[in-house]
Amino acid sequence: MQNHDGNMAAMDPMAIAAVRAREAQYQVSAKMWEASVKINCGKNNFKLIQFIVDDDVEMFGSDWQRLVCKQINIPEQYAERFWQERGKRVARMAINRRRHNTAIAMKKRFKGKTYRN
Repeated sequence: MQNHDGNMAAMDPMAIAAVRAREAQYQVSAKMWEASVKINCGKNNFKLIQFIVDDDVEMFGSDWQRLVCKQINIPEQYAERFWQERGKRVARMAINRRRHNTAIAMKKRFKGKTYRN
């Protein structure tokens, strides 16, 4: 929260308050977006991408990143910051968790069919 000269003391107190209010609003929104990414990637996007093997897939500007941000209505001015700070990590964890749960369910089903008497 510094002005263009790097001097925070010279900034107007109202401007400082406005910057702090915008930052607080972003933090609240980011928590909601994070929960939405977790749900959305686990349910909807798992059909599109089961494995994240390439870093290019999860980089900002990739097709998958744009789809995720569009689906949960993240404003463009916040999309890059959110994706770099939280979204990429949460999306990867949601996909990995869903893949893990699916693999366990399949193993249980196959084991049940194989070992029945």
